[in-house]
Amino acid sequence: MDWDDENLAATAPVVAGASAFIEAIWVQHSLATAWPHVDPLLRTCWAQSWLTPLLPQAQQDGYHPDEVVDQLTLDEPAHSLWEPFARTQVDALCGSFKVSPQTWGFASDRRLIAPDIELLRYLPVPATGAIQADEQYAYMPFLMRYSAPFGWRVLNFVSEHFPQTGWPPKLA
Repeated sequence: MDWDDENLAATAPVVAGASAFIEAIWVQHSLATAWPHVDPLLRTCWAQSWLTPLLPQAQQDGYHPDEVVDQLTLDEPAHSLWEPFARTQVDALCGSFKVSPQTWGFASDRRLIAPDIELLRYLPVPATGAIQADEQYAYMPFLMRYSAPFGWRVLNFVSEHFPQTGWPPKLA
Protein backbone atom coordinates (compact mmCIF):
# COMPACT_ATOMS: atom_id res chain seq x y z
CA MET A 1 0.00 0.00 0.00
CA ASP A 2 1.53 3.34 -1.01
CA TRP A 3 1.09 6.72 0.69
CA ASP A 4 -1.87 7.74 -1.51
CA ASP A 5 -3.71 4.53 -0.64
CA GLU A 6 -2.98 5.01 3.06
CA ASN A 7 -4.14 8.63 2.91
CA LEU A 8 -7.36 7.62 1.17
CA ALA A 9 -8.00 4.85 3.69
CA ALA A 10 -7.40 7.23 6.60
CA THR A 11 -9.64 9.91 5.07
CA ALA A 12 -12.58 7.59 4.28
CA PRO A 13 -14.11 7.50 7.79
CA VAL A 14 -13.76 11.29 8.17
CA VAL A 15 -15.47 11.87 4.82
CA ALA A 16 -18.16 9.32 5.69
CA GLY A 17 -19.08 11.30 8.82
CA ALA A 18 -19.34 14.57 6.91
CA SER A 19 -21.20 12.89 4.04
CA ALA A 20 -23.81 11.43 6.39
CA PHE A 21 -24.43 14.93 7.78
CA ILE A 22 -24.70 16.43 4.27
CA GLU A 23 -27.10 13.70 3.13
CA ALA A 24 -29.31 14.19 6.20
CA ILE A 25 -29.52 17.98 5.85
CA TRP A 26 -29.49 18.69 2.11
CA VAL A 27 -31.21 15.54 0.80
CA GLN A 28 -33.45 14.29 3.62
CA HIS A 29 -33.97 17.71 5.25
CA SER A 30 -33.81 16.04 8.66
CA LEU A 31 -31.89 17.43 11.62
CA ALA A 32 -32.86 14.34 13.62
CA THR A 33 -31.04 12.17 11.07
CA ALA A 34 -28.06 14.54 11.02
CA TRP A 35 -27.88 14.87 14.83
CA PRO A 36 -25.73 11.76 15.50
CA HIS A 37 -23.16 13.22 13.09
CA VAL A 38 -22.98 16.60 14.89
CA ASP A 39 -20.40 17.11 17.64
CA PRO A 40 -21.94 18.02 21.04
CA LEU A 41 -20.10 21.37 21.04
CA LEU A 42 -21.69 22.39 17.73
CA ARG A 43 -25.08 21.12 18.96
CA THR A 44 -24.79 23.40 21.98
CA CYS A 45 -23.75 26.41 19.90
CA TRP A 46 -26.62 25.88 17.45
CA ALA A 47 -29.16 25.58 20.26
CA GLN A 48 -27.80 28.71 21.96
CA SER A 49 -27.76 30.60 18.67
CA TRP A 50 -31.36 29.66 17.97
CA LEU A 51 -32.54 30.48 21.49
CA THR A 52 -30.61 33.76 21.97
CA PRO A 53 -33.07 36.07 20.15
CA LEU A 54 -35.95 34.23 21.85
CA LEU A 55 -34.59 34.51 25.41
CA PRO A 56 -37.02 37.11 26.78
CA GLN A 57 -40.06 35.24 25.46
CA ALA A 58 -38.70 31.83 26.46
CA GLN A 59 -38.05 33.02 30.00
CA GLN A 60 -41.46 34.66 30.16
CA ASP A 61 -42.97 31.34 29.09
CA GLY A 62 -41.17 29.62 31.97
CA TYR A 63 -38.28 28.05 30.08
CA HIS A 64 -34.81 28.03 31.61
CA PRO A 65 -32.40 28.62 28.70
CA ASP A 66 -29.56 26.39 29.91
CA GLU A 67 -31.99 23.54 30.59
CA VAL A 68 -33.55 23.95 27.14
CA VAL A 69 -30.11 23.81 25.52
CA ASP A 70 -29.19 20.73 27.56
CA GLN A 71 -32.39 19.00 26.40
CA LEU A 72 -32.05 20.04 22.75
CA THR A 73 -28.50 18.71 22.54
CA LEU A 74 -29.25 15.20 23.75
CA ASP A 75 -28.64 12.33 21.33
CA GLU A 76 -32.40 11.84 21.03
CA PRO A 77 -34.05 15.16 21.95
CA ALA A 78 -37.64 14.99 23.13
CA HIS A 79 -38.07 18.59 24.29
CA SER A 80 -41.21 20.40 23.13
CA LEU A 81 -39.03 22.99 21.36
CA TRP A 82 -37.12 20.38 19.32
CA GLU A 83 -39.44 20.52 16.30
CA PRO A 84 -39.34 24.32 15.85
CA PHE A 85 -35.58 24.30 16.51
CA ALA A 86 -34.94 21.49 14.01
CA ARG A 87 -37.18 23.03 11.34
CA THR A 88 -35.49 26.42 11.71
CA GLN A 89 -32.00 24.90 11.51
CA VAL A 90 -32.71 22.86 8.39
CA ASP A 91 -34.45 25.78 6.67
CA ALA A 92 -31.53 28.09 7.49
CA LEU A 93 -28.90 25.60 6.34
CA CYS A 94 -30.66 24.67 3.11
CA GLY A 95 -31.59 28.28 2.38
CA SER A 96 -28.13 29.69 3.05
CA PHE A 97 -25.93 27.07 1.45
CA LYS A 98 -26.78 25.67 -1.96
CA VAL A 99 -25.08 22.31 -1.61
CA SER A 100 -25.65 19.42 -3.98
CA PRO A 101 -24.16 16.06 -3.02
CA GLN A 102 -24.53 15.05 -6.68
CA THR A 103 -22.21 17.81 -7.94
CA TRP A 104 -20.03 18.53 -4.89
CA GLY A 105 -17.25 16.45 -3.41
CA PHE A 106 -14.41 16.44 -0.92
CA ALA A 107 -10.90 17.39 -1.93
CA SER A 108 -8.52 14.50 -1.39
CA ASP A 109 -6.17 16.54 0.74
CA ARG A 110 -7.04 16.98 4.37
CA ARG A 111 -5.43 18.89 7.17
CA LEU A 112 -4.77 17.40 10.56
CA ILE A 113 -5.48 20.10 13.15
CA ALA A 114 -5.02 17.90 16.24
CA PRO A 115 -4.89 14.12 16.75
CA ASP A 116 -8.70 14.02 16.87
CA ILE A 117 -9.56 16.98 14.58
CA GLU A 118 -9.30 17.22 10.80
CA LEU A 119 -10.29 19.82 8.26
CA LEU A 120 -12.00 18.71 5.04
CA ARG A 121 -12.73 20.87 2.00
CA TYR A 122 -16.13 20.38 0.32
CA LEU A 123 -16.54 22.01 -3.06
CA PRO A 124 -18.32 21.86 -6.38
CA VAL A 125 -16.58 19.42 -8.69
CA PRO A 126 -15.17 21.37 -11.67
CA ALA A 127 -16.56 20.79 -15.16
CA THR A 128 -13.44 18.78 -15.97
CA GLY A 129 -14.48 16.32 -13.26
CA ALA A 130 -11.16 16.56 -11.45
CA ILE A 131 -9.86 18.95 -8.85
CA GLN A 132 -6.42 20.13 -9.90
CA ALA A 133 -3.77 20.45 -7.20
CA ASP A 134 -2.42 23.72 -8.61
CA GLU A 135 -5.84 25.45 -8.90
CA GLN A 136 -7.63 27.62 -6.33
CA TYR A 137 -11.25 26.73 -5.54
CA ALA A 138 -13.90 28.19 -3.27
CA TYR A 139 -14.88 25.55 -0.74
CA MET A 140 -16.94 24.88 2.36
CA PRO A 141 -14.72 23.81 5.24
CA PHE A 142 -15.80 20.93 7.45
CA LEU A 143 -14.04 20.77 10.79
CA MET A 144 -14.41 17.19 11.99
CA ARG A 145 -13.72 15.73 15.44
CA TYR A 146 -13.27 12.09 16.39
CA SER A 147 -14.95 10.80 19.52
CA ALA A 148 -15.15 7.12 20.48
CA PRO A 149 -17.50 5.32 20.14
CA PHE A 150 -19.30 7.75 17.81
CA GLY A 151 -16.61 8.22 15.19
CA TRP A 152 -16.07 11.37 13.16
CA ARG A 153 -18.62 14.13 13.67
CA VAL A 154 -19.04 17.69 12.38
CA LEU A 155 -17.46 20.12 14.84
CA ASN A 156 -18.05 23.13 12.58
CA PHE A 157 -18.57 23.88 8.94
CA VAL A 158 -18.45 26.98 6.82
CA SER A 159 -15.81 28.09 9.31
CA GLU A 160 -12.43 26.63 10.20
CA HIS A 161 -12.74 27.99 13.75
CA PHE A 162 -13.66 26.05 16.85
CA PRO A 163 -17.16 27.02 17.95
CA GLN A 164 -17.49 28.66 21.37
CA THR A 165 -20.54 28.37 23.57
CA GLY A 166 -22.16 31.46 25.03
CA TRP A 167 -25.13 33.80 24.82
CA PRO A 168 -24.66 34.28 21.90
CA PRO A 169 -22.20 31.58 20.83
CA LYS A 170 -19.40 32.15 18.34
CA LEU A 171 -19.47 29.93 15.28
CA ALA A 172 -17.02 31.79 13.05
